[in-house]
Amino acid sequence: MSRRIWIVLVVVVVLGAIAALPIRGWLHERAHPRIPRVPPTRPEVTAFLGDVRIGAPVERWTIAGIVDHTSKIEIDLAPASAEAFHVAVFRRSDAGLRPVATSKSLALFIDDMPLADAGGNIRLTPDQLEGTAALARALDAREAAGATVPALDSR
Repeated sequence: MSRRIWIVLVVVVVLGAIAALPIRGWLHERAHPRIPRVPPTRPEVTAFLGDVRIGAPVERWTIAGIVDHTSKIEIDLAPASAEAFHVAVFRRSDAGLRPVATSKSLALFIDDMPLADAGGNIRLTPDQLEGTAALARALDAREAAGATVPALDSR
């Protein structure tokens, strides 16, 4: 092939790749739709969380969303370097599943935890482990300050 044909082919491939970028984003949004994350609705949850609210920093993470369910509180933590992840906050129970992190009376789980491998080990990223521990420390500080923990289920 002549040099001109190679140049045309390279230009066509590069332009095709650039044109495919918006399609990739659209496909990702279809596979992982955004769920609106709204402030808590129960007054006791709002009072307990205090300054742990949407947009607030928790060490090096940011609260990206909070959803108040009757059984749990879902808090989205967004690290600067990766996608946000969901932390499910339940009442602590020594008889239940082993949480990722705990406060005095709460158990924190990664809400979309991956399945365990053949050895029963669950692989979490350092951001997930450290972020969940940071959130547990923030909630523990709220408990220590006298905030009343709302009614939640244990897991």
